[in-house]
Amino acid sequence: MSLRDHIIRTSLLVEEILTTINGCKLNLIPKDIPNLKLVLTEMKAKFESMTAERSLESINTQSTAAYLDYNNRYLADLLAQTKTWKGNLQDTQEEDLKIILSKINTLFEFLEIVPTVPEDDLFSLEKSHPRWETLQGITEIFHSDKEKKVNEKYRKFMGQVATGQAFVSKGYEEVPGAKRYLMIGLGSLYYLLRKKKALRKTNLLYAEPRIEVAMHVWNLLETKMLRKLMKIVIKSARFDQVIYLPRLVSEVLEPYQVLKPQEKLSLTPIQGYVMARVLNTINIPLTSSPKTTYNKVVIHIHGGGFISMSSASHQVYTNVWCNTLQVPIISVDYRLAPKHPYPAALDDVWQTWNWLMQCGETIGITPNQYVIVGDSAGGNLALALAYKIITSGLPPPSGLVLAYPALNLDKDNFSPSLLFSLDDLLVPHTFLKLCLAAYLPEGTDIRNPMISPINIEREVLQKFPMTRIMVGTNDPLHDECFRFAEKLLDCGGDVKIALYAGAAHGGLNYSFKGGIRETRDMVSKAAEWMKEILGIV
Repeated sequence: MSLRDHIIRTSLLVEEILTTINGCKLNLIPKDIPNLKLVLTEMKAKFESMTAERSLESINTQSTAAYLDYNNRYLADLLAQTKTWKGNLQDTQEEDLKIILSKINTLFEFLEIVPTVPEDDLFSLEKSHPRWETLQGITEIFHSDKEKKVNEKYRKFMGQVATGQAFVSKGYEEVPGAKRYLMIGLGSLYYLLRKKKALRKTNLLYAEPRIEVAMHVWNLLETKMLRKLMKIVIKSARFDQVIYLPRLVSEVLEPYQVLKPQEKLSLTPIQGYVMARVLNTINIPLTSSPKTTYNKVVIHIHGGGFISMSSASHQVYTNVWCNTLQVPIISVDYRLAPKHPYPAALDDVWQTWNWLMQCGETIGITPNQYVIVGDSAGGNLALALAYKIITSGLPPPSGLVLAYPALNLDKDNFSPSLLFSLDDLLVPHTFLKLCLAAYLPEGTDIRNPMISPINIEREVLQKFPMTRIMVGTNDPLHDECFRFAEKLLDCGGDVKIALYAGAAHGGLNYSFKGGIRETRDMVSKAAEWMKEILGIV
């Protein structure tokens, strides 16, 4: 089928939906129906303009065809829904309408960008293209023999996650103060017994998200009760201590300047200090002279969309790394948006790095070699930190390990893998938008490399250390990982990718007992890379 015919077929499908809606005999018109008709009318007009001969010549065929295939799935679902509408819509029908409307809105937003994707974009090329052959040469694929099985495990696991998300949402509905936590508890029992309702409730939450609910959904593992339960299923680190570090240098967006030559850490919170967690296999004397000296260290930056989670919720795998590598891990508890938008989080990891370089010897750490590790939003911050270090002429890391990093924070960006977010139960499309709005102040230059590392300049990439990237085939952030790897390769960089077939976003966090067994391979691979980078035998 030609692209023109493909667009016309989709336009006719939109027209059929509009005709069906207009023919529905409803006693009461739900408020979402006028909104739906408006977006469908605008979508149809866009399709019609695209079929003009001049327009077709400038349209990216590959990205548009991929988009239309995905779009038509949701339009077909919507058409089926509209054919059941009559009289008064049932509550479940109105809920389904809200859910699919949010996805149609996102698809319409993408429609403005899709045709303009450059023809030479990596994901507009056939896999037989020389650029892809080069990338395949640095990519190791895991679980390709059981991709469907892994994907099904993720689907079931995310269904369980949906139950938790649903009862958090229930606790936040019209319930203030202490009663909220009682409702969350009752909600957990209710939705454990009604998993289909839990999934619907979660999708409804995603359709009309609120930042405070999103934060608490992703912070489920931060509750005292779940932390205690997690300690049962994750390995512990013998030494596990939260510390507070003073700020010794100028703020991250300012030119590098040492403000204080040295200042001791604190074991209790101090206003303005940065919180971090130290993990090690033996005790580290934090207030007395160290007996053991380490010249290798791991600096870890957790994920959570810049708005949630902490070093504690990522101990499911950082504890494993600690015991495997036998070197200290410093995991940064940076400040979170929206209370602390950019550049607060980045400044915290920058200040932590500086304290470690200047004062680490006071706790027995003299990092001649160090690796920066980050997952998701933490991967973004890891790259931004490396960028700041390199451009400031300071000792660069020995290497970077990035797990499904957020490389491009431009909301007006499209790549095929972003379509996975329409059905992703961990990083849904609406939550991605919420995170960007919370993290980035209005007017922020999103092309800044410390915000969108995909834009790091060539002359800086040429100075980058060994870089290792892992991502799943079904991860919304998949595509940018390959684009970034290609940029590094073009600059002569040492870069490798581990690609996990069937995997969605956030795999490292599911590696606990009772989670997804295959994700333990990701934890092991990251440890293997860190050993390689740090020269650990």
